[in-house]
Amino acid sequence: MWSPRIERPFTLWRHIRRERRRIREADNPVVIYSHPKTASRAIEAAIASTTGLEPFHAHVLQERHFLKGDFRGALPNDRGITPDGQPAQWAIRREIIEKDRPMKLVSLVRDPVAVCVSWFFFGLQRWLACEQKPNPAKLDYDNLVDHLHNRFPHDGMLNWFDDEWNLTTRINIYNESFDKTRGWEVYKHGNMKAIVLSAHLEDETKTEALSKFFDQRITEVPRINEAKTQGTVEVYRDLKKSINTNRILVDHLLDSRFTNHFFEDKQIESFRHYWYNKD
Repeated sequence: MWSPRIERPFTLWRHIRRERRRIREADNPVVIYSHPKTASRAIEAAIASTTGLEPFHAHVLQERHFLKGDFRGALPNDRGITPDGQPAQWAIRREIIEKDRPMKLVSLVRDPVAVCVSWFFFGLQRWLACEQKPNPAKLDYDNLVDHLHNRFPHDGMLNWFDDEWNLTTRINIYNESFDKTRGWEVYKHGNMKAIVLSAHLEDETKTEALSKFFDQRITEVPRINEAKTQGTVEVYRDLKKSINTNRILVDHLLDSRFTNHFFEDKQIESFRHYWYNKD
Protein backbone atom coordinates (compact mmCIF):
# COMPACT_ATOMS: atom_id res chain seq x y z
CA MET A 1 0.00 0.00 0.00
CA TRP A 2 1.33 3.42 -0.90
CA SER A 3 0.29 6.99 -0.37
CA PRO A 4 0.99 10.14 -2.45
CA ARG A 5 4.36 11.71 -1.80
CA ILE A 6 3.73 14.43 0.77
CA GLU A 7 6.88 16.30 -0.28
CA ARG A 8 5.63 16.69 -3.85
CA PRO A 9 4.20 20.28 -3.64
CA PHE A 10 7.39 21.75 -2.15
CA THR A 11 9.70 19.77 -4.44
CA LEU A 12 7.60 20.74 -7.47
CA TRP A 13 7.70 24.42 -6.47
CA ARG A 14 11.51 24.34 -6.21
CA HIS A 15 11.85 22.68 -9.60
CA ILE A 16 9.41 25.12 -11.23
CA ARG A 17 11.41 28.04 -9.83
CA ARG A 18 14.60 26.52 -11.24
CA GLU A 19 13.03 26.04 -14.68
CA ARG A 20 11.67 29.59 -14.71
CA ARG A 21 15.16 30.87 -13.97
CA ARG A 22 16.61 28.73 -16.77
CA ILE A 23 14.09 30.13 -19.25
CA ARG A 24 14.71 33.72 -18.20
CA GLU A 25 18.44 33.20 -18.69
CA ALA A 26 18.10 31.36 -22.02
CA ASP A 27 18.86 33.50 -25.07
CA ASN A 28 17.07 31.15 -27.46
CA PRO A 29 14.65 28.79 -25.67
CA VAL A 30 13.12 26.02 -27.76
CA VAL A 31 9.96 24.27 -26.58
CA ILE A 32 9.61 20.59 -27.47
CA TYR A 33 5.85 20.25 -27.17
CA SER A 34 4.25 16.98 -28.19
CA HIS A 35 1.99 14.15 -27.10
CA PRO A 36 3.86 11.44 -25.15
CA LYS A 37 5.56 8.69 -27.16
CA THR A 38 6.09 10.65 -30.36
CA ALA A 39 9.91 10.47 -30.25
CA SER A 40 10.10 13.98 -28.81
CA ARG A 41 12.97 13.09 -26.44
CA ALA A 42 15.19 12.27 -29.41
CA ILE A 43 14.48 15.71 -30.88
CA GLU A 44 15.21 17.30 -27.52
CA ALA A 45 18.57 15.50 -27.36
CA ALA A 46 19.55 16.73 -30.83
CA ILE A 47 18.65 20.33 -30.00
CA ALA A 48 20.42 20.14 -26.63
CA SER A 49 23.62 19.24 -28.49
CA THR A 50 23.33 22.32 -30.72
CA THR A 51 25.19 25.49 -29.80
CA GLY A 52 22.97 28.43 -28.90
CA LEU A 53 19.72 26.48 -28.42
CA GLU A 54 18.28 25.40 -25.08
CA PRO A 55 15.35 22.95 -25.17
CA PHE A 56 12.48 22.76 -22.69
CA HIS A 57 10.19 19.74 -22.84
CA ALA A 58 6.43 19.61 -22.21
CA HIS A 59 3.50 17.36 -23.12
CA VAL A 60 0.84 19.79 -21.88
CA LEU A 61 0.75 23.58 -21.65
CA GLN A 62 -2.96 24.11 -20.94
CA GLU A 63 -3.36 24.60 -17.19
CA ARG A 64 -6.41 22.37 -16.91
CA HIS A 65 -4.05 19.50 -17.76
CA PHE A 66 -1.43 20.42 -15.12
CA LEU A 67 -0.96 17.92 -12.31
CA LYS A 68 0.25 19.05 -8.89
CA GLY A 69 -0.19 15.74 -7.09
CA ASP A 70 1.37 12.31 -7.47
CA PHE A 71 1.32 11.00 -11.03
CA ARG A 72 0.67 7.42 -9.90
CA GLY A 73 -2.98 6.68 -10.49
CA ALA A 74 -3.57 9.93 -12.45
CA LEU A 75 -5.47 8.59 -15.45
CA PRO A 76 -6.17 10.24 -18.82
CA ASN A 77 -9.33 12.34 -18.97
CA ASP A 78 -12.34 11.44 -21.11
CA ARG A 79 -10.56 12.88 -24.16
CA GLY A 80 -7.52 10.70 -23.58
CA ILE A 81 -5.30 13.61 -22.49
CA THR A 82 -3.06 12.67 -19.57
CA PRO A 83 -2.51 15.26 -16.81
CA ASP A 84 1.19 15.97 -16.32
CA GLY A 85 3.30 17.59 -13.64
CA GLN A 86 6.66 18.31 -15.27
CA PRO A 87 8.17 21.51 -13.81
CA ALA A 88 9.05 22.90 -17.25
CA GLN A 89 5.40 23.18 -18.28
CA TRP A 90 4.65 25.76 -15.55
CA ALA A 91 7.82 27.68 -16.43
CA ILE A 92 7.02 27.72 -20.15
CA ARG A 93 3.51 28.87 -19.43
CA ARG A 94 4.55 31.69 -17.08
CA GLU A 95 7.79 32.88 -18.68
CA ILE A 96 7.06 32.49 -22.40
CA ILE A 97 3.40 32.06 -23.27
CA GLU A 98 1.84 34.49 -20.77
CA LYS A 99 4.58 37.07 -21.42
CA ASP A 100 4.26 36.62 -25.20
CA ARG A 101 7.99 36.06 -25.43
CA PRO A 102 9.42 34.97 -28.80
CA MET A 103 9.39 31.19 -28.96
CA LYS A 104 10.38 28.41 -31.30
CA LEU A 105 8.31 25.29 -30.86
CA VAL A 106 8.76 21.72 -32.15
CA SER A 107 5.96 19.13 -32.24
CA LEU A 108 5.76 15.61 -33.66
CA VAL A 109 3.03 13.39 -35.07
CA ARG A 110 3.07 9.59 -35.13
CA ASP A 111 0.88 6.65 -36.11
CA PRO A 112 -1.80 6.90 -33.37
CA VAL A 113 -2.00 3.12 -32.87
CA ALA A 114 1.73 3.03 -32.11
CA VAL A 115 1.33 6.03 -29.77
CA CYS A 116 -1.53 4.36 -27.93
CA VAL A 117 0.27 1.06 -27.34
CA SER A 118 3.57 2.71 -26.45
CA TRP A 119 2.00 5.21 -24.04
CA PHE A 120 0.05 2.45 -22.32
CA PHE A 121 3.10 0.21 -21.94
CA PHE A 122 5.59 2.82 -20.77
CA GLY A 123 3.05 4.41 -18.42
CA LEU A 124 2.18 1.25 -16.50
CA GLN A 125 3.36 2.66 -13.17
CA ARG A 126 0.84 5.48 -13.59
CA TRP A 127 -2.11 3.42 -14.89
CA LEU A 128 -1.67 0.64 -12.31
CA ALA A 129 -0.80 3.04 -9.45
CA CYS A 130 2.36 1.10 -8.57
CA GLU A 131 4.63 2.55 -5.89
CA GLN A 132 7.73 1.55 -7.88
CA LYS A 133 8.15 1.18 -11.62
CA PRO A 134 6.84 -2.34 -12.32
CA ASN A 135 8.59 -5.13 -14.19
CA PRO A 136 6.14 -5.90 -17.03
CA ALA A 137 7.36 -9.50 -17.20
CA LYS A 138 6.04 -10.05 -13.65
CA LEU A 139 2.57 -8.65 -14.31
CA ASP A 140 -0.42 -10.73 -15.38
CA TYR A 141 -0.28 -10.55 -19.17
CA ASP A 142 -3.99 -11.25 -19.78
CA ASN A 143 -4.88 -8.40 -17.41
CA LEU A 144 -2.55 -6.09 -19.31
CA VAL A 145 -4.18 -7.00 -22.63
CA ASP A 146 -7.64 -6.44 -21.18
CA HIS A 147 -6.58 -3.10 -19.71
CA LEU A 148 -5.08 -1.93 -23.01
CA HIS A 149 -8.05 -2.95 -25.16
CA ASN A 150 -10.99 -2.32 -22.85
CA ARG A 151 -10.06 0.17 -20.14
CA PHE A 152 -7.30 2.44 -21.41
CA PRO A 153 -8.44 5.62 -23.27
CA HIS A 154 -7.24 5.39 -26.87
CA ASP A 155 -7.91 8.88 -28.25
CA GLY A 156 -5.17 11.00 -26.67
CA MET A 157 -3.19 11.49 -29.86
CA LEU A 158 -6.39 12.19 -31.82
CA ASN A 159 -7.45 15.00 -29.47
CA TRP A 160 -4.10 16.45 -28.44
CA PHE A 161 -3.96 19.11 -31.16
CA ASP A 162 -7.52 20.28 -30.43
CA ASP A 163 -7.13 20.28 -26.65
CA GLU A 164 -3.52 21.45 -26.41
CA TRP A 165 -1.67 22.69 -29.49
CA ASN A 166 -4.46 24.72 -31.10
CA LEU A 167 -5.19 26.57 -27.85
CA THR A 168 -1.54 27.16 -26.97
CA THR A 169 -0.40 28.36 -30.40
CA ARG A 170 -3.70 30.03 -31.37
CA ILE A 171 -3.43 28.21 -34.68
CA ASN A 172 -6.06 25.63 -35.59
CA ILE A 173 -3.83 23.02 -37.18
CA TYR A 174 -6.74 21.53 -39.11
CA ASN A 175 -7.40 24.84 -40.85
CA GLU A 176 -3.80 24.91 -42.07
CA SER A 177 -2.06 22.82 -44.71
CA PHE A 178 0.46 20.12 -43.87
CA ASP A 179 2.85 18.77 -46.48
CA LYS A 180 2.09 15.08 -46.07
CA THR A 181 4.53 14.08 -48.79
CA ARG A 182 7.44 16.00 -47.25
CA GLY A 183 6.39 15.07 -43.72
CA TRP A 184 6.85 18.45 -42.02
CA GLU A 185 5.49 21.98 -42.03
CA VAL A 186 6.30 25.35 -40.44
CA TYR A 187 3.69 27.64 -38.87
CA LYS A 188 3.89 31.19 -37.53
CA HIS A 189 1.68 33.25 -35.26
CA GLY A 190 2.77 36.44 -33.51
CA ASN A 191 6.07 35.82 -31.73
CA MET A 192 5.81 32.06 -32.20
CA LYS A 193 7.33 29.94 -34.93
CA ALA A 194 6.55 26.22 -34.91
CA ILE A 195 7.52 23.14 -36.86
CA VAL A 196 5.47 19.94 -36.91
CA LEU A 197 7.37 16.81 -37.97
CA SER A 198 6.34 13.26 -38.72
CA ALA A 199 8.07 10.85 -36.34
CA HIS A 200 8.27 8.42 -39.26
CA LEU A 201 10.76 10.49 -41.24
CA GLU A 202 14.28 9.16 -41.59
CA ASP A 203 16.61 10.61 -38.98
CA GLU A 204 18.58 12.42 -41.68
CA THR A 205 15.39 14.06 -42.96
CA LYS A 206 14.42 15.18 -39.46
CA THR A 207 17.89 16.68 -39.05
CA GLU A 208 17.60 18.49 -42.37
CA ALA A 209 14.13 19.86 -41.55
CA LEU A 210 15.23 21.08 -38.11
CA SER A 211 18.38 22.65 -39.57
CA LYS A 212 16.24 24.64 -42.02
CA PHE A 213 13.82 25.63 -39.29
CA PHE A 214 16.55 26.91 -36.96
CA ASP A 215 18.73 28.18 -39.79
CA GLN A 216 21.73 26.37 -38.35
CA ARG A 217 23.10 22.85 -38.42
CA ILE A 218 21.37 20.52 -35.95
CA THR A 219 23.13 17.48 -34.53
CA GLU A 220 21.83 14.23 -35.99
CA VAL A 221 18.67 13.02 -34.25
CA PRO A 222 19.64 10.03 -32.08
CA ARG A 223 17.78 6.76 -31.62
CA ILE A 224 16.32 6.30 -28.14
CA ASN A 225 15.11 2.81 -27.24
CA GLU A 226 13.28 2.50 -23.93
CA ALA A 227 12.54 -1.25 -24.08
CA LYS A 228 15.97 -2.48 -23.02
CA THR A 229 15.53 -5.50 -20.75
CA GLN A 230 14.62 -8.85 -22.28
CA GLY A 231 11.40 -9.26 -20.29
CA THR A 232 10.30 -5.75 -21.18
CA VAL A 233 10.99 -6.30 -24.88
CA GLU A 234 8.98 -9.51 -24.94
CA VAL A 235 5.91 -8.12 -23.17
CA TYR A 236 5.92 -4.99 -25.32
CA ARG A 237 6.21 -7.13 -28.45
CA ASP A 238 3.28 -9.30 -27.35
CA LEU A 239 1.09 -6.30 -26.50
CA LYS A 240 1.70 -4.88 -29.96
CA LYS A 241 0.89 -8.26 -31.46
CA SER A 242 -2.44 -8.33 -29.59
CA ILE A 243 -3.61 -5.33 -31.64
CA ASN A 244 -4.15 -7.57 -34.68
CA THR A 245 -7.24 -8.95 -32.91
CA ASN A 246 -8.81 -5.50 -32.55
CA ARG A 247 -9.39 -4.14 -36.04
CA ILE A 248 -12.18 -1.90 -34.75
CA LEU A 249 -9.61 0.00 -32.68
CA VAL A 250 -7.10 0.15 -35.54
CA ASP A 251 -9.72 1.51 -37.95
CA HIS A 252 -11.02 4.01 -35.39
CA LEU A 253 -7.55 5.50 -34.92
CA LEU A 254 -6.42 5.35 -38.54
CA ASP A 255 -9.65 6.70 -40.05
CA SER A 256 -9.56 9.76 -37.79
CA ARG A 257 -9.26 13.38 -38.85
CA PHE A 258 -5.87 13.55 -37.15
CA THR A 259 -4.41 10.66 -39.13
CA ASN A 260 -5.76 11.84 -42.46
CA HIS A 261 -4.50 15.38 -41.90
CA PHE A 262 -0.88 14.40 -41.30
CA PHE A 263 -0.32 11.24 -43.36
CA GLU A 264 -0.77 10.25 -46.99
CA ASP A 265 -3.27 7.53 -47.86
CA LYS A 266 -0.55 5.07 -48.78
CA GLN A 267 1.21 5.60 -45.44
CA ILE A 268 -2.04 5.16 -43.53
CA GLU A 269 -2.62 1.89 -45.36
CA SER A 270 0.90 0.79 -44.48
CA PHE A 271 0.08 1.46 -40.82
CA ARG A 272 -3.14 -0.52 -41.19
CA HIS A 273 -1.38 -3.44 -42.87
CA TYR A 274 1.24 -3.48 -40.13
CA TRP A 275 -1.30 -3.66 -37.30
CA TYR A 276 -3.69 -6.05 -39.07
CA ASN A 277 -0.84 -8.48 -39.65
CA LYS A 278 1.32 -7.89 -36.59
CA ASP A 279 2.92 -11.15 -35.45
